[in-house]
Amino acid sequence: MPAAAPSLVTIPALASSLPQFSTLVSVLKAADLVDALSQGSLTVFAPTNDAFSKLPPALLTFLTAPENKQTLAKVLKYHVLGQQVLSKDIKPGTVDTLDTGSKLTLATSPAVTVEDGGINTAKVTQADVMASNGVVHVIDAVMVPKALVETVAKMIAPAASRKVVWDYALPKGSWDKSTSTVSELRMVHCPIGSTVEFKWTAAGAHHDLWQLFDESRYVDCNFGSPAIKRVASGAAGSYVFECSAAGEHFFACSVDNACSKGFQRVRIHVTEPDKTATLRARGDVSLAQVIEQDLVDFSYKGKQIESEAYATELMTKLASVAANAPESCSDWVPAQFLSKEQCLALVYTDMGVIMRSRPIPDDERAAYHYGEALKQKPGWCGAESYLTELKLKQGDAAAAAAQYSKACTACNPSKIDMVELDISFKKAGVALPDGGCSKSALAVPTPQPSMAPRPSVATTTNEVSAAVSSVDGEVLVLLVAGLGAAAASSW
Repeated sequence: MPAAAPSLVTIPALASSLPQFSTLVSVLKAADLVDALSQGSLTVFAPTNDAFSKLPPALLTFLTAPENKQTLAKVLKYHVLGQQVLSKDIKPGTVDTLDTGSKLTLATSPAVTVEDGGINTAKVTQADVMASNGVVHVIDAVMVPKALVETVAKMIAPAASRKVVWDYALPKGSWDKSTSTVSELRMVHCPIGSTVEFKWTAAGAHHDLWQLFDESRYVDCNFGSPAIKRVASGAAGSYVFECSAAGEHFFACSVDNACSKGFQRVRIHVTEPDKTATLRARGDVSLAQVIEQDLVDFSYKGKQIESEAYATELMTKLASVAANAPESCSDWVPAQFLSKEQCLALVYTDMGVIMRSRPIPDDERAAYHYGEALKQKPGWCGAESYLTELKLKQGDAAAAAAQYSKACTACNPSKIDMVELDISFKKAGVALPDGGCSKSALAVPTPQPSMAPRPSVATTTNEVSAAVSSVDGEVLVLLVAGLGAAAASSW
């Protein structure tokens, strides 16, 4: 009598019986997917242990952390089709996976391959391994959903160095002109663990490089203690700054009034993308993402949005940040200043800037969003200064003057917000109310925590926080050389 054919087992049981899938079995258990993959009729593209070993160690650690269980499940479901598909039935093109909304791209020539969202293309090394509830195709790489591509790419790539061409922001021939609307070089964003390289070569002018340690000294071009000279004056030079502490860092040149007249100064904002990796992996948006991908360019291109569609896209992104506050702001706002109120104040300020800067401006909604920011943080410098700009834009000189007084009270005069606000009055051809903010004419504002580390000190309680607290399109302008709310206001 012929021997009975061996009975088939479920896909997880099959994987458990084969040593080459021990890592896969382990992560299936960690993601609580064993039961789900034991039912129905499925196709699993199963990565081997060798495939998992090709992942960056940081990614595997990230995926297997208990708090990232949902992200791990998302990655594993991305390897599963909701029906049995034998190799002979595979057709070139995209297919839906159990990770809703994510597709794999299949090819059949010269061999069967599977392509993910932008990281890997896997080859099917063994097809049609049958199970009781479907079929397994063995592959030689782990597939990465599109929503995770950015996170994975950063883990794979070495920390990139940002470059700063160290020169005047305003050409020397324009130093004594009163029409300048420049206040600093473009802000640099640097993920923690990366570097920023300053460099200048012989071209006639000499430069030096100083690191300052609060916003007030940065705005006033004050090179006294505790400032540190990083590079002495010379026709050529270079310096590499290690982005090791989250928050704002300030640099300027002291040679021949380069800082005060040529605005040769720059802020480096060190971000912490790892803190929002899980949030971004599930398709949500973080504050640093919006600033880096959208608001910086917006700030440097005249604070005007080219289309209503893009304005709506920006508002949708900011709404996502607001819905996930404060986690969504944790990659931009240093931990010691992070709160739901701070995060929402930044987001609402940015929303106000977008509403007043879109092709069809909505000043009423802009004012509403600024008001919502002030509900979160009463007397917040970023929102008060942008409300002033709004009144100025509307041509209401009396209202602008009254609001300017509020901004002066809310902000330290040596604050990038006020520098940018004064520039806005200059561009509008309107004289500064009472000659502008004067330190002697104002009551000293309540000290606001600083986001800028000092030498040998984690943080201070100065105005440096201005760069992080107001990230709106206009406050954003301050943050990024006028970057915005998150960059130009106090926490």
